[in-house]
Amino acid sequence: MSNNNNGRPSMFSKEEDAYILDNYLIKTSGEIGAFLGYSAKQIQSRAKILGLRKNRVFDNRYFENIDTSEKAYWLGFLYADGWVVYNDKRKNYEVGIELQRNDKYMLERLNNTLGGAFTIKDIDKEHVFVVQSYCNVYTSVLRMYSKPMAMDLISHGVVPNKTYKKEYPVVSDDLFADFFRGYFDGNGCIYDYVRKTTGRSYVQLNITTPNDSFALYCHDKLQELYDIETGLYHEQEFKNRVVITQMPKIAKLCEIMYANPTAPKLLRKYDIYNSNFGPQAEQSA
Repeated sequence: MSNNNNGRPSMFSKEEDAYILDNYLIKTSGEIGAFLGYSAKQIQSRAKILGLRKNRVFDNRYFENIDTSEKAYWLGFLYADGWVVYNDKRKNYEVGIELQRNDKYMLERLNNTLGGAFTIKDIDKEHVFVVQSYCNVYTSVLRMYSKPMAMDLISHGVVPNKTYKKEYPVVSDDLFADFFRGYFDGNGCIYDYVRKTTGRSYVQLNITTPNDSFALYCHDKLQELYDIETGLYHEQEFKNRVVITQMPKIAKLCEIMYANPTAPKLLRKYDIYNSNFGPQAEQSA
């Protein structure tokens, strides 16, 4: 049992309180009560004790139509790094994404775009085995409970257990750059390195995907829309890479992706581009 603010025990468990906190802004008190086994009035009373007020509107149909650059970006980002749960039997419908703590601002922007109805939670994972060593991992997670949003994302190709599925999102050509930037921010890489044989600095940009059909889609669109040639590699089961190694082509793609300075973007990847191709690079040349 949890405690009320006055210190007295409550009939609600910590798990039930967590469910109320996650769902109060998107479900009715009756729906929450029916799921937990309480009356609507009991849920309303408990919500007041927990400090909840229904003063925000969650845009649960935000992804119904992918018709803006920002929607296309978040679609790509969620396809790369997010998840969708759709379980009618358990009445569990969820859209979520977990990022390293330094990228929490991305979750805050997405949450605010959708109405700011949810709480972003920080998670500390101690002594986790990562890349042949143990370390502490600090992440932040945004979990959104919405059947309509889960259904809309599934309709666009962001399906449950997507790693093992052939479905993938397809967007209109005018929104592909934003969609690709979203996927790149979630599951891509840009890095600079020095080649030993020449001593010169180079840059590589790539995305990784378990879906070979999606890799081919991106490969073809980059060529068709922007005349950007890429390497397409099937490295192992559930690992395909689309790679750009020609620096003029990388610069061209990034100029297209970052044309709108106010559009959402992962700053640590943008900074690598900017240090190699942007005004900062020109000043140091």
